[in-house]
Amino acid sequence: MQCIHKRFCVQRTVFLFLFLTFVSVSTAWAQSALFTVEGVKVDITSASAVAAREEAFEKAQVDAFTILAGRMVSGNAAAGQIPDVDTISTMIKDYQISNEQLSTVRYVATYKFRFDDEAVRRCFNAADVPFSDVSANPALVLPFYKQDDKMILWSPYNAWLSGWNRADNLDGLVPLVVPLGDIADVSDIGGDEALDYNNTRLNRLLQRYNASEAIILVATPDETLARVSGESDAAAGSLSIQIYRTDRGYPEQVQGVQVSAGSSDTLASLMDKAVREVQKAMRSDWKQKTVTASSMGQTTVRVRVPYDSLKQWADTQRALRRVYGLNSFDVISVTPKLAYVDILFDGNENRLSIALAQANLHLDQPRSAQSMVQPASNDSLSYYSGGASTLQGNGAVYDMYLKRYHR
Repeated sequence: MQCIHKRFCVQRTVFLFLFLTFVSVSTAWAQSALFTVEGVKVDITSASAVAAREEAFEKAQVDAFTILAGRMVSGNAAAGQIPDVDTISTMIKDYQISNEQLSTVRYVATYKFRFDDEAVRRCFNAADVPFSDVSANPALVLPFYKQDDKMILWSPYNAWLSGWNRADNLDGLVPLVVPLGDIADVSDIGGDEALDYNNTRLNRLLQRYNASEAIILVATPDETLARVSGESDAAAGSLSIQIYRTDRGYPEQVQGVQVSAGSSDTLASLMDKAVREVQKAMRSDWKQKTVTASSMGQTTVRVRVPYDSLKQWADTQRALRRVYGLNSFDVISVTPKLAYVDILFDGNENRLSIALAQANLHLDQPRSAQSMVQPASNDSLSYYSGGASTLQGNGAVYDMYLKRYHR
């Protein structure tokens, strides 16, 4: 069959090539920082240097997996889900060693491990352990401290900010970013703007740090703690922290954390403890929203993807490949302006919606597949054997799109 209109033939050929290119390439799911564990330090003394090094390597693997399980598994269940070192070693993709020191009987080193995400999921699923493998987008923390009845942020006397500057292990399930407090930061939000900030300036601050939202942390000491001034001074009393989200365009309190000083705490160590408790609360909340388990089974959802150009369609597929927690996606049918995709994932649809949002993909409320208006005959040219007829059925169909392309 010859094409009468040359321009249409060229467009159709290009569209067919690009479509087949994307559906024929195997899905290369991104490796999340969630499955990378850094800074695992070991210090082992044994009968010989060789024995010390072998023991250190085994201990580092167990320690690294313990950290990973703590990130992914809810509550205290992580402690009971640490397999033996032989099993753990099969889940390690690669590792790096730094700061290595060796004597005749002692071995000291720092390890970095990258775990195979699928192997880790299989391990937890085999034990039917609820876990989360959906990593949140980075969020910027803004630690405000109430001092003498006023809020401070960038002040050198803000012990709460100092605690966050000392913090490590800010990656993982809920990655957090601490601002530098440079001139640009100070100009975008001030100490008196904890709950009365300018959205335009806040968005500018977020863009500089490549963060999805700001987490405002308002820390208020009680009367006893308020009298402690030096970070090395003994602490007494308690610290109350209110956690506010900002992704809806206004500050909204979502959680509260209370931390009390122990007998050996200084002001600095109390702030460090408070940082860990806030991280723990945020990770626990995120796990509850994104948890899955083998007993929850797998779900397939059909989505309808409208687009105005091949670039939008290509960008949407690339975004899907960045979504953590997805098992696969299959393109069922495609036209120059519309595609239908089946997404296979673990857990419920709320978990899927949250996972998609981390890749800037939005999922709209489902509509009946039978009520969907099929493309007109002149637009229904399908380059996939399934064709539009495969869409007929009783299942729900969602609309999905990249947020930057939504009209």
